[in-house]
Amino acid sequence: MQHISNGIKAIIFDFDGVLVDSLDIKGKAFVKLFEDFGEEVQMRVLDYHVKHGGVSRDEKIKYFYQEFLKTPLTNERLRELCDEFSGLVVKEVISAKEIPGAEEFLRTCGKYRCFVVSATPQPEMVSIIKERGWDAYFDGVFGSPASKVDNIRLILKEWNLRPYECLYLGDSESDYDAAKALQIKFIGIVNKNSQLTIHSDVLLVKNFHELLGCWK
Repeated sequence: MQHISNGIKAIIFDFDGVLVDSLDIKGKAFVKLFEDFGEEVQMRVLDYHVKHGGVSRDEKIKYFYQEFLKTPLTNERLRELCDEFSGLVVKEVISAKEIPGAEEFLRTCGKYRCFVVSATPQPEMVSIIKERGWDAYFDGVFGSPASKVDNIRLILKEWNLRPYECLYLGDSESDYDAAKALQIKFIGIVNKNSQLTIHSDVLLVKNFHELLGCWK
């Protein structure tokens, strides 16, 4: 875990489960969203959510309707469900506890370009960052509908960065896949739902206090 910051000019953060302990908030919201379909569907919805962090809510909802409910889903109904989901989570995410040491770490990152890349809708993510008082820490905040890979490509282009100059901090398989696709150094923030322990090539830390302890 030595010299992990060598050559790094930019740090890219996922948000849920990385900077803020908000995964359970969103899991409960998905369960609430499907309460009319019974406990079995709710448990399948929750299990999928837990195992597929980093997938946007609209993609998850479309999957639930197609695979679990076997029911057509109109674009209008999808928008209604996404709006309902947003109403259930935004205030709670704004007030959710940070991952231990997150803001302390952000305060040490003044010499780096810092970005949030999330599967949360971009306007919502921008609003959450602002309401938490964290907007000054970031050069850009990016979310869906663009994919994480596309958003990171945009960051590389707009800020004239090379992949080897970037570090990506994530907690999900989709974060790992995006980093691998773009050949960016990746560190996993592990939590109770983490799937990243299967990867022998990933440096894993439990929180930012642990990361700060080896940051050079």
